[in-house]
Amino acid sequence: MQLTNILGLIAALAATSANALPNPSTIVERQSPGIGIIRFYAGSGCEEPWLEDTVFFQGDKCLSNEYTAPYGSFRVQSNGFTRTARFFVNPVCNGFGPGNYIDVLPGETKCFAGKVTSYSFL
Repeated sequence: MQLTNILGLIAALAATSANALPNPSTIVERQSPGIGIIRFYAGSGCEEPWLEDTVFFQGDKCLSNEYTAPYGSFRVQSNGFTRTARFFVNPVCNGFGPGNYIDVLPGETKCFAGKVTSYSFL
């Protein structure tokens, strides 16, 4: 086989090879600081079926949870928050009274029973 045939074969192989690089938007979504993905479940212990994934953005003011359908629990699926998130049972980040909010540390991912109506960051 001549050198030009070998080079042509290598070039053809390189041109038809599958590209196995990960989707860059997926990497950015999972590694972006200040973004968390919250997964809502029908049951009270994060058991299936899961109902919805919602993106929470870190901010300086009280934010509302846009997911309002009935659910029993939620899991912090991905946590890129750089500050402690405070999830409130009540609207407008009203945390008066015991058991009305849950603090989630930066990077913490786990299941919580209950509702999130609003949230803010400490």
